[in-house]
Amino acid sequence: IISNLMGQIHRIRFISGHKPGRINTTVSEHKEIVQALLDMNPEKAEEAMRKHLLSTREILLPPSDIDKQFEDFVRNSFSL
Repeated sequence: IISNLMGQIHRIRFISGHKPGRINTTVSEHKEIVQALLDMNPEKAEEAMRKHLLSTREILLPPSDIDKQFEDFVRNSFSL
C-alpha cells in the first residue's frame, strides 16, 4: 500500500510541478498543515489538509460531474 501511495505521490508531483506557481502554493499549504499540527489544532489541520487536497485535485482533474463525489470522499475520509 505504501509503495503504491508513493508512486501516486510522485506522479502528482511530476504533473503539478510543471504548473506555474504551483510549487509556491504547495509549500504554503504544507506550512499551514504543519503549523496546525504543531499547534495541536486538529480542526485547523483537517481544514488545511482538505484545502491542499482539493487544490491538488483542481490541478489534476478538470471540472466534471464527479466533483461533488470527490469532495464528499475527501470530507468522509478525513473526518476526525
